[in-house]
Order: sequence, then structure tokens, then C-alpha cells
Amino acid sequence: MKKIFLFCLSLSLLLHVNSQAKLTPITMDSTLLYFVDSASFIDIQQIFGYANNLIGERTGYKTLELAEQATNAYGIDLPLPLAGNQAAKTRIGIILYQNHYMTIHELAELEHSQQGDPKELQLALNRAVTAFEKFSADYIEEIQVGKAYMVKLIEQWSILRDRRDTPLCEWSNLNHNETASIHQTMTSFHIFDRLLDDLLIFLADLVQNCPKSHKAYRESLKSRGATN
Repeated sequence: MKKIFLFCLSLSLLLHVNSQAKLTPITMDSTLLYFVDSASFIDIQQIFGYANNLIGERTGYKTLELAEQATNAYGIDLPLPLAGNQAAKTRIGIILYQNHYMTIHELAELEHSQQGDPKELQLALNRAVTAFEKFSADYIEEIQVGKAYMVKLIEQWSILRDRRDTPLCEWSNLNHNETASIHQTMTSFHIFDRLLDDLLIFLADLVQNCPKSHKAYRESLKSRGATN
């Protein structure tokens, strides 16, 4: 059963997940997208929900309530109460490091500064990967049928976005199961942070390049609104 959560993410927001710059739209391979757009494994609603939780894990949730809803929905273990040390923070992290909850981005900066405890950082990385697995399980299951197309689109995307060294290519190209691939790829918070950033931008570009699927999603929202 799909765990669909938090779909209030607009295309414009998803297109600007990279806070460093507004990204110019790109046009991906029309031949590949002919098969991908409107395919059963392209569910815009699910992509938006998935992206929302990736943003939450990477840079934090806007409110404590949203963080708790997401972690409860996906069965993410939180040994300490989230509210304990985040009252004054504008973004709520869900990855436990020592006795504090932090975001992937914050932990990547701590790792880069070499001021963190290596053993504690590794424990936090394990928790972060586990949370990512739970957020990704339904999405990965859906796209398995179209994985060959997605791998080609990611490879082309990395060239169009000038991100040829993206860990997203390594992750998508590994032949064994995605769970093992995640652990093989995400060996540091720096790599994890980069992969999530690239994955979010790829999803934004994918949505923009699937006009039929996105139109169907918008129409479904209108029909739902009309019946409420």
C-alpha cells in the first residue's frame, strides 16, 4: 500500500529546491519521454509527496507537526522527542546526532568541519540512510518497471545540468537491489547531501518534461476540489 503524504508541494517550489540559484528549465529526450510521460510508473502526486519528504530530511521540516506526521507515517524511529531541542529552530531536523536532531545538510557541514565525532556521525548516517529507505520504498517500487528509461534519463540529465559527477548516476546504475545500492553509494553526509540535492532537481525536471502526467494531476486536483 502506498503511503501518500504531504502533496502540497507545487511545481514552482520543486523547481527551486536548490536555494543557491534559480534553475533554467531544460528539455530532456523527447523519444524517451514519449514512453515515460503518462506511464504507470510516473505518478506526479507521489513524486511531489516523495520530494516533500526528501526536502524534509535534507533541510528540515517547516513545523514540528509536519516532521512528526512524516516520521509517524513511515515508521521512522525517533529515540528522543522531536520537540526537545528544536523549539527555537526555523527548520525541524529528524536525524539524531548525539542528543540533538539535525538535518542532512547540517550534518554534512559538521562532517566537513571535522569537528564532529566520527563514530556518532556514522551512527547518524546509518539512521539517515534508514529514513531515506523508508521514504523511498514506495517510489522505487513504482519505477522498477521503467528503470531502464529512468537510468537513461538520469544520464542525459547529468549532462544537461552539467552534473556529470553526480552520485545519482552511480546509484541508478547499480544492478543489485536499491537498498544495497543506497548503502554502497551514501558513504558520507557530503555524498548524501549532494545526492538528495541532485535527486530533487532531477525530479523537478522530470515533472516539467512530463506535461501529460502533470496535466492529469492538475485535473485530478480540480475534480477533487469540485467534489469536496
